[in-house]
Amino acid sequence: MNKLTIEERKVSDLIPSARNARTHSDAQVAEIAGSIKEFGWTNPVLIDGSDGIIAGHGRVLAARMLKRKTVPCIVLAHLSDAQRRAYMIADNKLALNAGWDDDMLRAELRALAEESFDLTLTGFSADELRDLSVDPHHAEGGSAGANGSTPARDLLGLVNVTIEEPRTKCEDGDCFRLTRDGLAHILHVGSVLDGYETWSASMRAGSRFCPYPGVFVLLSPGAGESHLVLVQPDNYIAGHIVDRFVDVYGQDAAERVS
Repeated sequence: MNKLTIEERKVSDLIPSARNARTHSDAQVAEIAGSIKEFGWTNPVLIDGSDGIIAGHGRVLAARMLKRKTVPCIVLAHLSDAQRRAYMIADNKLALNAGWDDDMLRAELRALAEESFDLTLTGFSADELRDLSVDPHHAEGGSAGANGSTPARDLLGLVNVTIEEPRTKCEDGDCFRLTRDGLAHILHVGSVLDGYETWSASMRAGSRFCPYPGVFVLLSPGAGESHLVLVQPDNYIAGHIVDRFVDVYGQDAAERVS
């Protein structure tokens, strides 16, 4: 049996596999990033002897989102080409073949909710929690992170931002002009990566790019000093960004341009 050791490797040196059949949306990568911030790096990336990624493509994308320079890796140089390709599939599929004890899962999620733990860090969406008869509002309350900081979801829960659906309904491809202090900020609703050609056209000299913005970003002092181009793939959050802006600056300050 080969002895496995964990090594730190530069994120910039890791090579995604062109044969990787597993996909990762922007929202799912953000979930992985949130998990890493809360729990730390618990699962090393598996690579071959040439720094090619075998398993952990999503974790590497999350590392880039978190601006990490290095990540822990395990080198599986002993695998043949066929074994590497097969394991790339097996690593994802074998986990999907497992099931849930719904009663035990429901009890554990409710217990965590009673401790005010942020249930979204478990990977379950609000709809999935409702299907399990678990109050999704607990998922939005949050808990102190591993470093003692309080997640942004705590603040959203305190002002009831996430309790109800946003008044502004957003769909992928929507674009809003949000004007304050003489600056017309642009909010694009859609993928940060796939929508590059669309949102990059809004950039100009002095613009600041703001991917995955929070609900209150346009109410911050910085939004009164620089032109912001925001890209939010989550329709729900995008709707609340517009709602909060309108609440403060008035309906005339927000314009849906597409």
